[in-house]
Amino acid sequence: MAVDMIPENGKLPVGQRVYAEKRTEKGKMKPHRLFVAMTTLFVYTAWPYILLLLLLFSWWRPVLLLNLALFSTVLIPTKVFWPEFLNLSVFHTWREYFSFSYKFEEKLDIDGKYIIAEFPHGTYPVGPLLAGTLIPRLFPGRCVHSVGASVLFKIPLYKQMFSWMGCQPADRKTFQRLLQKADVACVVGGVGEMFMQYEEKEQVRRLQKDYEPPHHFRWQPH
Repeated sequence: MAVDMIPENGKLPVGQRVYAEKRTEKGKMKPHRLFVAMTTLFVYTAWPYILLLLLLFSWWRPVLLLNLALFSTVLIPTKVFWPEFLNLSVFHTWREYFSFSYKFEEKLDIDGKYIIAEFPHGTYPVGPLLAGTLIPRLFPGRCVHSVGASVLFKIPLYKQMFSWMGCQPADRKTFQRLLQKADVACVVGGVGEMFMQYEEKEQVRRLQKDYEPPHHFRWQPH
């Protein structure tokens, strides 16, 4: 059984699939919401190529100045985990576009601290991203951080976006620091899992039992 939205009593149902956004009777988005979702998703996924195109035209002074302004923003300290950003209406349209849903298989300990393993990575980890936008709604006042490829924080717009979502570079020191103060989510398949996806199926990267991760990724609990 599946339901639309979170129950009015605010309690998270266990064993029941919940759609994050209320669906219409015909299951179709309103035209203006569809336009917003498709336009912003295009910018999000095409942004690296847009930047590359701008760099190719750096010989033109106005574009050069624009590039300098854009890339200088990665040097500016950015707020980490901004609930108001996660509540932006644009993310509502994204969740509606993908008919995003979730299901809790067991009751969570509200006083516990969790490491959230997410998979698969996909070409773009849209599923984990959309799940992250629901944190302020599902767990008001709770902070959930995540870790991602360090290259993301060298790309203008991506650095700000992922930082506001609570994401930080994926290394052992950062992971341990974040876990001391909040829950931490991680797409465990990493960048390598991006190249394992096909149109007709999804694959999850599994590590051998005797696999030894690089030293800077080894977790040593205190």
